[in-house]
Parts: sequence; structure tokens; C-alpha cells
Amino acid sequence: MQLGVCYYPEHWPDSKWEGDARRMADMGIARVRIAEFAWSRIEPEPGRYAWGWLDDAVETLARHGLQMIMGTPTASPPKWLVDLHPDMLPVARDGSVMQFGSRRHYDISSVVYREHCARIVEEMARRYGAHPSVVAWQTDNEFGCHNTLPSYTQAALYRFRRWLAGRYETIGALNAAWGNVFWSMEYRSFDEIELPYRTPTDANPAHGLDFRRFPEPPVRPIRETGPFTLLSVGRLVPKKGFDGLLQALARLPADLDWRLRHVGGGLLRDELTAEAAGLGIGDRIDWLGARPQEQVLEEYRGADLFVLNCRIAEDGDRDGLPNVLMEAQSQRLPVISTAMPAIAELVIDGETGVLSPPDDPERLAEAIARLLRDPALRAQYAGAGFRRMRSLFSAASGIDDLERRFREDLPASRIAAPDAFEASDSG
Repeated sequence: MQLGVCYYPEHWPDSKWEGDARRMADMGIARVRIAEFAWSRIEPEPGRYAWGWLDDAVETLARHGLQMIMGTPTASPPKWLVDLHPDMLPVARDGSVMQFGSRRHYDISSVVYREHCARIVEEMARRYGAHPSVVAWQTDNEFGCHNTLPSYTQAALYRFRRWLAGRYETIGALNAAWGNVFWSMEYRSFDEIELPYRTPTDANPAHGLDFRRFPEPPVRPIRETGPFTLLSVGRLVPKKGFDGLLQALARLPADLDWRLRHVGGGLLRDELTAEAAGLGIGDRIDWLGARPQEQVLEEYRGADLFVLNCRIAEDGDRDGLPNVLMEAQSQRLPVISTAMPAIAELVIDGETGVLSPPDDPERLAEAIARLLRDPALRAQYAGAGFRRMRSLFSAASGIDDLERRFREDLPASRIAAPDAFEASDSG
């Protein structure tokens, strides 16, 4: 058994560190956890890092043979971050917004908070990950303590609705599972569902249970070396171009360690299985068949790259905008698809993903290999694709677009001001 302690060098003068380290070593302490609440000292201003003090602390502890557990500072985001993005603050069950001034003052569903966490953790890992005395990492600190979970924010509501749509598939199935005929609580669409709080009496228990169950799209680890998991989801029909995808995979460099997982049924399965075997890649492909939405979600979350090789079939059949591309981007999965008109409205080549020419296995293979070899580019496309998907398809953006169109197309005299509605309601 080894003894360890928590140590906070940022709390007192550096002149004390040497003596502290010596006494810890003399007492038989072997491990020291540091930095888990030090975000404001590591990054005192946006994008300006102050590593000097932490570098000195690490070297001081290492000189005395102490091994370090480096904590990510994500449990205490600094004031400047909260001021820049006040909507990242958590909301309690009574609707009150928790404020800066202690710790855990963030909503885990906040996209901007998660992006800043990923950024500072990557910087810390880049600086200390190879240090011989840094032997482990602690991710965050006491997740969910101080009644900070669940958080009742608009970001949580958006994610909750998407999770419910994946879990139940139809609003009728949700109404039946929740028993919503009781008290006329039936919904017509997933977008009508609110968070289970501030109701006149107890909210539907099934509603509350699902809210506490629903998972967040994870902060995706970006794998730097293989084996890499490629994912494709779609029916095995000509317009999906799976034969071209197989030809592209067969062209990948021999040193790339990859595996393709395919979700979906279709009449071409036997033909494609035989083709994969003939290309010498049959043992690297898992044909999973149709799967429930919950399992498809897990496939998205476990993959490193999503590939959909759409084309125009010989009979003219073609895809519009495949839902699976949006689903992949909603899980921060980088995507490669083909330069078809509707797909290009979602995936901007070189910004939110990669578009390869249809029916060009050579170019598709080059695109796959380039992304697998470049983890930073995969992370960039994953984040940019997620943000674009959300900006285009969230309920809020749709309402804003409708308002803009109404204001453009209708005379100003026919658009009632808010005061008009209030006056009409009053009497």
C-alpha cells in the first residue's frame, strides 16, 4: 500500500515547497495530487497560460521522489470564463441560477464549458503527460456534489429531447411508457417536452427518472494511434455506395490499423460480404445488421470516424440529407461523405468534415487515411461539425429563422408588437 496526499502549492509561497516535499518524503508519502482547483492560476486570462509556478512545483516534488497525480482543474472554472459565458452556470430545481463563488459552478450540458475543458486539459496533457513523475490523472473532482446535478438549463433540455427521441423513437411510444394519458400529459412531439421541475404538484415520476438517466454526448477522446474504429450506418442499397467504400478501405496503407463497423440491413449484404472477402478485408469488417437506436448511439460514441459514401444509383435513386450524418455530428464524431448537393449543405468540405467525389475510391481512401493520421484535424472537424449541426437544426434556430422570414415577407403593419398581445390578453 502507498500513502498519498492532496497538495496545493498555489496556496502558499514557493519558499515553503521544498520543505513540504522533503517532509512528505520523510514521512513515507509516495503520491501527491495537485492542480485540481488551479484553473485561474494556470490560465489567469483567456488563452494566456502561466505554467511557471506549476513547472516549479512539479520539479520540486519530483526531486524528492514523489510521484504526482495531476488533476484537471475543471471543477472550478475561472471568473473570466463565467463572465464570458454566463449561460454555463447551473440551474437548480427551483429555477434559481447558481452563481460563481465556490466550486462546481457549471452546467455539464454546456457546450462552451465542455469545449474550454477539452482545451485546457489538452494543454496540460501536452505539457505534463510525458513527465516521468506524473503517474496518473484525476478527471474533474467530486462530480455532481453540492446538488449540482441534475441541472435544469436550456442546454440540458435540448440534449434531453434528443436523447428521448433516440430512446423511444416515436412520441406515441414515449406517451405509453410514461403513462401520459394520466392528467392529459400526452405530447404531440419531442419538442413539446420540458424539464420535470416547477410543476404545480409532483411531476410525472417517469419523466423525472428519464431526466436523471439521460446521458450526455461525451467529450470524445481523440485516438492518436490504432486500432481505429470506422463506422457507417445505412441500408445496404446501391445509392449508399458501400461497394465503393470497400474498395477505398482495401487501398488504405498497410500500416494503418483499422476496423469498420456497419449498422443497417439490406439486400446487398451477401454480395458485399463476398466482395470484402475478395478484397482481403473481410476479417476487418463487422456487419451488425439493424440495431435499436440506443445501440446505434453507442456505436457513434465508440467510433473514431464516420464514413458515408453516397452516390447516384444507376436508376437515379439518391440520398437527400441523410439523418445519420446529423446523428454522427451530434455525437462529435468527425465525418467523411461525398460531394452531393444536400450533403454539402450540412458538411462544409475542409471546415466541418470532408467531402470526397462520388465513385472515387482512391480519393476516399486518401481522405480516410489523412484523418486517421491527424488526430488534431479529427478533433477540429468533430467540434466544428457539432456546432454547425446544432446551429442549423436546433429548435431555437428554427424559430429564429421563422421569425426572420415572417418579418421579411409580411408588411410591418401585420406583425403585432408584444404589447398588442398583452393588451388583448388583459380583457
